[in-house]
Amino acid sequence: MKRTIYHIMLLVFITLLFSGIAAGAGFSCSEKDNGKTLSASPGDSIVLVLPENPSTGYRWEMETTGGIVPVSDSFFPSDTGLIGAPGTHLWRFIVKGSGFQKISGTYRRPWVPVSGGEKKFVLHIISVRGNTINRQDSPTFPKITPKMVSPVFPFPHPLRVQMV
Repeated sequence: MKRTIYHIMLLVFITLLFSGIAAGAGFSCSEKDNGKTLSASPGDSIVLVLPENPSTGYRWEMETTGGIVPVSDSFFPSDTGLIGAPGTHLWRFIVKGSGFQKISGTYRRPWVPVSGGEKKFVLHIISVRGNTINRQDSPTFPKITPKMVSPVFPFPHPLRVQMV
């Protein structure tokens, strides 16, 4: 699992290297950022990487508020070679609007009724033009360290992210 995440991050770095630096800042987020808040500006990109095992029927059902636009959505199988092994799901979003935004997801089997006990992920985004919120000195919100990511991260898979 860690090896797969390493390969994905390496792929992001290589893509950045060959595509130039993005106009906006980039954020790389994972399961450890669940429940956190980050400050961003319109034009910034967010890459979200979460573990997923679709061979068991479990998938992330992601939703975003109107100021967050999904750009890509891909699943990377485990590199263990084992059938049914969990892999990694990667989404890329662009911040388009300002104000309070959110990326949220529920890890569930789509055919099973929602019980309330499903695994959840939520990332709060405060988007301000010019980003006047100080990313280093925000006492109220946990910090996510910004990392540059590629402005273009193409994937052949169609988007499964639902807009709210």
